Amino acid sequence: MTTRMCCPAAFLFLVLLLLREGGEGPRPIAGGAAHPTVETEFAVFDLWVDGVPSGLGAWQIEVRDEAGAAKLVGVEGGDHAAYPEPPRFDPAALQGGRVVLAAFSTAGELPRGEVRVASLHYLIEGEPDLAVTLEAAVDADGLDLDVPVRLTRRN
Repeated sequence: MTTRMCCPAAFLFLVLLLLREGGEGPRPIAGGAAHPTVETEFAVFDLWVDGVPSGLGAWQIEVRDEAGAAKLVGVEGGDHAAYPEPPRFDPAALQGGRVVLAAFSTAGELPRGEVRVASLHYLIEGEPDLAVTLEAAVDADGLDLDVPVRLTRRN
C-alpha cells in the first residue's frame, strides 16, 4: 500500500491563505480588546550570604517568587573556591515558583564575610516578587550560623 502526499501547490495555497488571514496582528476578542502583551526578559540574580564570622561550611536557602512571574531556568556556582559548582536542588523546582538550594564544602579555606554562593537565571514575564529565606547555615565545626541572605539583580 502506498501513501500519496498532498499536492504541493494546494499546501502552498493553504499556507499563503493562513498567512494572509493572520497578517493583521492580534484580533480583539468579540466585545473586548486584544490580549495584552507581557514583557519577557532573562535576568540573573546573585545569591549572597552576608556577615559570615567564621568559615561557611554548609548552607540551605529557599528562594520563591510570590508573584509567579519568574521561572528559574539555570543555576551557577559561587565566587569562592569552596563553592565553585552549582548548589544542589530539585530539578522539578525549575518548573515551579520555589526552589531550595543547598551546598556544603570540606575545603581547607572556607569563605568568610560577604559570600556569593550562587547565581540564579530566571525567565521573567511581568513583575516578580522574589523572596529569600535562610533555612540553615553552619560553620566548619557544624555550629549554627544566623546570617542574613539576599538576592541582587546583576542585569
